[in-house]
Amino acid sequence: MNIAKIHILLLLLIPSASYSAPLECNVGPIQKSYGGNTWDVYACSDKKNIVVVSAPGNPAMPFYFTIFIKNGGYVVNGEGTGTKSATKSAYEELSKLTAEEIQSIISQAINVGK
Repeated sequence: MNIAKIHILLLLLIPSASYSAPLECNVGPIQKSYGGNTWDVYACSDKKNIVVVSAPGNPAMPFYFTIFIKNGGYVVNGEGTGTKSATKSAYEELSKLTAEEIQSIISQAINVGK
């Protein structure tokens, strides 16, 4: 899945009322392991949200997660047609990330993007 598709998907998935400009999630990627598989992680332009995309060879492919702030906490949403066991285990791990861990991921993606 390329960056343009991620951008379009985010415009649909992340509530637009809370953003005055389109949210772009094209900073990075960094590679992380969630649920025992490799994922490409991108930071968003607001420096608060991330997108986690199944990397080549990941049995979850094609699949992505958006992790965004809603009502003061982070929400994890996923979409795709990859292997359910691979997406479920990644979802469980991503759902346990703290705000501090998400901010660290965002910082890592920004540093890679430079």
